[in-house]
Amino acid sequence: MTDVHAVDPSAGPMSCREATARLWEYLDGELNVEHSAGVRRHVAACPSCAARHDGALALLRTVLRTRHADAVPPTLRPRVTAMLRAQGLLA
Repeated sequence: MTDVHAVDPSAGPMSCREATARLWEYLDGELNVEHSAGVRRHVAACPSCAARHDGALALLRTVLRTRHADAVPPTLRPRVTAMLRAQGLLA
C-alpha cells in the first residue's frame, strides 16, 4: 500500500489510508464529487487499493443479490399466529 500524500483533494493525490477510509462511502455514493473523484483516481492508480475496492464491490454485490434468498414462506405468519393464539399468547 503506497501512502501517497495529501488528504485534501485539492492538494493532490489521495493517500491509500484516506482511499481505504472512504471506500464504503464511495461505493454507497455518499461522497461529494471531489472526494469521489479522488477515490476513483486513487483506485485506478493503486493496485493494492484496486484489489481492496474490487473485493468490497464483490461483497456488496453478493449481499444485494442474496438479501432475499432466505425469505420466509408466506404460510409462516399464519402458522405462527395460530400457534401463539393456541398458547394464549396472542388475542
